[in-house]
Amino acid sequence: MGQQRPPEPFYNSEEIDFRNLLKTMGKWKKTILSVTIIVMLISGIYSYYFVTPIFEAKAVVAPVTSNEIGLPGNMTYVVNNQNGNDFTDRQKLLDNMDNLVRLNQIDYTLYKEMITSDYVLKRTITSLNLKRLKPEKLRDKISAGLRKNGTVDTNIIEVSVRNSDPELAAKIANALVKEASTYIYEFNKNQMDKLDQALEAQLAEAQADMVKAKADLEEYQGGAARTDQPASIEVRKLEDKIQRYQDILDSYNSKIMELKVRQALCKSGDHMVVLSAATVPETPAKPNKILNLAIACVLGLFVSISGVLLVEYIRNTDEDESGVSA
Repeated sequence: MGQQRPPEPFYNSEEIDFRNLLKTMGKWKKTILSVTIIVMLISGIYSYYFVTPIFEAKAVVAPVTSNEIGLPGNMTYVVNNQNGNDFTDRQKLLDNMDNLVRLNQIDYTLYKEMITSDYVLKRTITSLNLKRLKPEKLRDKISAGLRKNGTVDTNIIEVSVRNSDPELAAKIANALVKEASTYIYEFNKNQMDKLDQALEAQLAEAQADMVKAKADLEEYQGGAARTDQPASIEVRKLEDKIQRYQDILDSYNSKIMELKVRQALCKSGDHMVVLSAATVPETPAKPNKILNLAIACVLGLFVSISGVLLVEYIRNTDEDESGVSA
């Protein structure tokens, strides 16, 4: 019996294609390497010598907001209605007053919109004497947003300014923070002045109601004394009404005092705490030269390998056609 021949190794089509691919790349490795290096050189020369570097200056601030002027939590009012029944509903009694004395504040989520508003931008341009710079152009250079703590927004605001001049970028960022703080002061002052006027008007009206209630009580007591009629229920109603007005007057006086304190703090205090002032950046934010080189490397490899595979495919096709014709 003759000796059996060993079985030939089995190669599937995917393994053969992969081997052919590696063989082709090895054959054209100098071309692939040369094209990749050329593309990286072009990207490097363009990034280093033809692109104007853009510097980014960043200021980090946190808004200082005043809490609402709250009503005393332990005050209860007992007033008689027309039927003589008592009710102790503080919310219904002071609902209008509570809405009146609520001090409106700028929501910190709107600070970034305020920083890029035309009013703040124009004041920044004026303060830095940037007459040729329009607010629209300056807005394009600014990025303001809330800093995130994980997935939750904080009240810390980052103000970034990009410019080809690093020193000017830092000046603009710091000027924006300053002008925004001034704007907040003016906004709060205007709100407090309006609130002060409204409270004073309501106080005067409550005082007039108090005087009238006392006069009604004195008049009723005088009439009851002349007629000798029992008037304990009606007197109690009038006395409770007077007490109600007195409590409201006390609340208004308390809130006016709180508002005066807030007005004093508003004049002397800061409205935006600068956590980190903008400094002159030393390295440009754009272009990212390392990133550009990495992208150029990947692009060069892709173009060179694609070109090599295309050339090999055309060659193999021509050889197959020549074999068939022969």
